[in-house]
Amino acid sequence: MPSGAYTGNVVVTVAGVASNGKLFTVTGVPSITNLSPATGPVNTTVIINGTGFGSSGTVTFNGTNASTTEWTSTRITATVPNGATTGNVVVTVSSVASNGVPFAVGEAIYYYFTDHLGSSRVMTTSAGTVCFDADYYPYGAEIAEYASSCASSYKFTGKERDPESGLDYFGARYMSSQFGRFMIPDPLWVTSLLTRRTRKLGICTAT
Repeated sequence: MPSGAYTGNVVVTVAGVASNGKLFTVTGVPSITNLSPATGPVNTTVIINGTGFGSSGTVTFNGTNASTTEWTSTRITATVPNGATTGNVVVTVSSVASNGVPFAVGEAIYYYFTDHLGSSRVMTTSAGTVCFDADYYPYGAEIAEYASSCASSYKFTGKERDPESGLDYFGARYMSSQFGRFMIPDPLWVTSLLTRRTRKLGICTAT
C-alpha cells in the first residue's frame, strides 16, 4: 500500500483496460504515545495511550502476548504477562505494528502500614491497591484477613511468621501467637541463672 493512500476502490489495469473496483479501507497506523506506568512486575495493569488502535488487535511486551481488558482507538488496558521481560511494548492492528515504547519489568514493590505495636495491618501494591488487611488478637493470632491477595510474612509486631509452623521469629526464640507463649525460656535468663548459681556454690570456671 503506497504512502498517502486513502479509503477507496482498488483497480487493476492491464493493457489500458481497467478492472472493476473493489473497496479497500485504509486504517491509521497504530502509534503509542506513552505507557502508564512504564515499569512494574508481572500482572501489573498498564494503560497504553496513543492513536490508530482501532477496535481490536494484539499487544506484546518484548514479544510476549498480553491480555487486554479495554480497547478503544486511543486507549488500551493491558496486563503484563507471565514470562515478560524488559523491552518494548508494541500494538499490532490488522498486521500493522506500532512504534515500540520501553517497559521495564521489575520486582514487585509492597508497602506495609503498621499499628502502634508495629503489627502489619495493611499492605498495598506500588499502585496503592490493598492486597492484605488483617486484625490480631492481643498475642498475635489473626482475628480475620479481609484481604489476602498478596502474601505477608511480617505480621504481629512486625516479626516474620514462619509459614510451616505458624510461629513468630523474635530473633533469639520463637513465639506461638495461638498460645501466647514463647517456645523456649529466655536464653539470657538461663545464662544469668546459671551464673548466679555457679557463684553461689563457689565454683570456678575456666574461660
